[in-house]
Amino acid sequence: MILKFEQFVSNISNYSSLKFFVFHGENIGKVEDCVRLLINVKKKNASIDLITKYSDDLKSGEFTNIVNQNSEVNIFGNKTIILFNLFTEKLSKEIVDSKEKVNQSEVTLIIKSDQLNNKSSIRKKFEKDNDVVIVPCYEDTTLEKRRIIKEFSIKEKMSLSEEQINGLDQLFSNQRLEILNELKKIKFLLSRRKNLSNDLQFIYQSSYFDELKFIYSLVSGSLKSFEKKFDELCASNGDQIRYTTILLNHFYRLLLVNFLVAGGESQSQAISKLRPPVFFKYHSEFEAQLSRWQIKDLIPIIKRLLKCKQKFFNGHLSSQPFFLITMLIILNKGAKFT
Repeated sequence: MILKFEQFVSNISNYSSLKFFVFHGENIGKVEDCVRLLINVKKKNASIDLITKYSDDLKSGEFTNIVNQNSEVNIFGNKTIILFNLFTEKLSKEIVDSKEKVNQSEVTLIIKSDQLNNKSSIRKKFEKDNDVVIVPCYEDTTLEKRRIIKEFSIKEKMSLSEEQINGLDQLFSNQRLEILNELKKIKFLLSRRKNLSNDLQFIYQSSYFDELKFIYSLVSGSLKSFEKKFDELCASNGDQIRYTTILLNHFYRLLLVNFLVAGGESQSQAISKLRPPVFFKYHSEFEAQLSRWQIKDLIPIIKRLLKCKQKFFNGHLSSQPFFLITMLIILNKGAKFT
C-alpha cells in the first residue's frame, strides 16, 4: 500500500505490526525519519537486533540467505530488523520473492532507497499489496519546513520570532537534511554572538552556505563571486582546514571511481560503491567532473591539498596564501574543462 509521509508518521503504530516496508525518494531526510521512527516503535514492542546491509555488497542469492538466517528469534529471544540500503535494482527479484518468507517469519525488512522509478518491479509488485507499506518521500512543503524550524528551535531553546521563521522558510531548500544542517549552523552562531537573534539579515548571510554547492561549483570551474566566498573562509583558520579536508575527500572519490572504471567497471557501478553515496542533487555534476578530471589531473591536486593541510597543522605562515592558490588552481583547471 502507498502511504503519504504524514499519514505514515501520524499513524505509525497502526502499521508497526507489518513486516515489510519500503521508504524511497529524493528527500533523504524524510526517508531517514521513516526508518528511525519505525525502528523506535518496533523496539518498544520487542527486543530488536538491527542488521544493516547494502545492495552493492551482495551477490545473487545472498539477500535470500540473509532473510532465511534471521527469520527466527535468536538465542537471546530478540527479533531482527534488516535495514537494506538499495542502490541498484539488481536484487529486485530476490526482494520481491522474499515477501512471503518475511511475512511468515519473525524478521522485519526495511528497504531504504533513492527515488524508485515507475518501472521499478518493487513498486509494481507492492504498491497495491496491503501487507507492504511503501512511503514515497518527496520535498518538504512550506508547512513542513516551518514545523521543522519551530520544533528545532523549541528543542534547542533558540529564540526565533515568527518573522525569522518565515524568512528562514523562504531561504531554506526543500530537503530535510539540508534544513537541519542549516539550523545547526544558526544554533552555533547564536551560541557565539550576543543578540544575534535580533539581526535576521546576519543570520541569513552567515548561516546559509551550501558547502556541497560551493565544492561542486569550485571543482567544475563555475564558481561565481570567488573572492567573497574565500573571504568567508578566511574568517577562520578552522574553516580553511575543514574545506581542505572536504576537497580532499571529494577528489579522492573522483580518483577512486576513475580507478574502478580503468579496472573495467562501468561508471554507474563505480559511483554506486561510494560511501556515503553521491547526493542525488549533484549526481549529474559528479559524472560530468569524472569526464573532465582524469587520473593524471587528480593526483597532483590531491598532493597539493595534502601539502596544504600539512602547512596548516604546522602553523606555517604561508598556509593561507597556499590555500588560496590551491583553490584558484582548482577553479582554473575546472574552467578549462568546461
